[in-house]
Amino acid sequence: MEYIEGIESNTYFVDENVTTKKYSLAEYFEYEYVAEEKHEYLSGEIVAMGYASERHNIIVSNLMLLLGLCLRKGNCKVMTSSRMVYVEECNKVFYPDIVIVCESEKFTYSKNMDAETNPSVVIEVLSNSTENEDRGSKMTCYKKIKGLKQYILISQKQKYVEIHERMSEKSWLSTEYTESDTKLQIGDCEVVLEEIYEKIVFEEV
Repeated sequence: MEYIEGIESNTYFVDENVTTKKYSLAEYFEYEYVAEEKHEYLSGEIVAMGYASERHNIIVSNLMLLLGLCLRKGNCKVMTSSRMVYVEECNKVFYPDIVIVCESEKFTYSKNMDAETNPSVVIEVLSNSTENEDRGSKMTCYKKIKGLKQYILISQKQKYVEIHERMSEKSWLSTEYTESDTKLQIGDCEVVLEEIYEKIVFEEV
């Protein structure tokens, strides 16, 4: 098992019996700038990003193409998981699978390192190792972003998309889309559900 100065770097789970050093945000950015792999910053903990399956990558690629074509004109930009999002209210830095940014605001650590702070849409593809986090503390944190309009969860086990849409400052509407649905709205883009899962074959039950 690989460690980063006492922090388990291949899991989201922390052994409560082990004293874990807390890192400052500045220490995180310094480390991340030279790291070979991506790490998230969770209120003082540095946690390595996990494995992404083939399905995960296909879904992200399909969505990047669909959203990129839709947003090729206008002010909004779509970016992949290489782009950091810093949520000051939670003191956390994430690498969402996809973000749409329409009114860019950045946290700048140095001329070489910065992070988005005001995405309009955040999309996460669910996996066994991250689903609880994506539905739990990560969702709670993302919803603290004042400019966030949608938080979207996409299954890679079945044709299923869950959209959490801001209705007011403290009110969110959750809508589920399944195989029986044709289209859904992501930001300013109308997306065909079937096209999100293009080239993915699900096992028949």
